[in-house]
Amino acid sequence: MPTSLRPLTLRAIEAAHLVLEHFTQTQGYREGIVGMPLYLHSMIAFAAVFLVKMSYCWHVIGITIDPAQRTRPLIQAHIKLLRDCRAGANHMVFSMANGFERMLKQIHLPAPAIIQKRIYSFLTHRDIQLKDIWYNKR
Repeated sequence: MPTSLRPLTLRAIEAAHLVLEHFTQTQGYREGIVGMPLYLHSMIAFAAVFLVKMSYCWHVIGITIDPAQRTRPLIQAHIKLLRDCRAGANHMVFSMANGFERMLKQIHLPAPAIIQKRIYSFLTHRDIQLKDIWYNKR
């Protein structure tokens, strides 16, 4: 990743953390999460998915936030908040909680060296393929 994009990436990650922190820590939202507009639920879902899906490669691109220390506990707190809501069994907050929980179970944070090796081998393989395509077109 170009160094010029790293501050923007960090801002996006911080914004997603702040969205989840706002809804888990602000009392008014905690109590009214069942009756809030759909776009707010979408914002929560997007922030959680973004953090979970991208957290495994932050250290490779120079982001120093530890997902095991900050992201995972925050999403677990949000799952608890959603599960504690009083609503019908088919309300979307329960589907969101189930989805977040499934994502957390599927994502295992491997050791940084393993990730770097995987990304390097992927990029090297991709570059070789691109070179083959480039030279075959000539």
